[in-house]
Amino acid sequence: MPAAGGSSVYQLTGSWTARPDRHLQLSKLQGHPQSFAMIFTHCTSVCPRIVDEMKTIRDSLPASVKKEVGGVLVSFDPERDTPARLSMFAAQRGLDAQWELLEGSDGQVRELSMALDVRYQKLSGGNFSHSGDIYILDENGNIVQSLSGLGGSVHSADSVLTRLVRR
Repeated sequence: MPAAGGSSVYQLTGSWTARPDRHLQLSKLQGHPQSFAMIFTHCTSVCPRIVDEMKTIRDSLPASVKKEVGGVLVSFDPERDTPARLSMFAAQRGLDAQWELLEGSDGQVRELSMALDVRYQKLSGGNFSHSGDIYILDENGNIVQSLSGLGGSVHSADSVLTRLVRR
């Protein structure tokens, strides 16, 4: 299942800010499967559950596979989710160096959300209403699985990631 429009998300241009204050193009993720989601760190409902599910997926992988799989969280909230805030969030949530936490411009976030078919809307007060999907990307940035909504089958994602690493 390719990204919306039939292209890899790695074809999106632009430099994202990653912790700790370094820049990254999505194409630099090429070569390794990724679990991928869009969140914001001030969220108190859906986003913590998305992160927990992504951690569950990673924790269920065999050690030899886990070291080949990355986790990517992209913020909807570039105003508040600064690199320092993303680093603090990563530490609080126990996300190791294999996780990329990214923030970009409003335009980049919109472009990525359209490529993934993620719906979001900024609400008054600074929060966001958004879908809660987790995506499994192959080594080329193509969507191979989408876990729609929370409570999806994270156990099927671990087998998909294992298959991607071992092929």
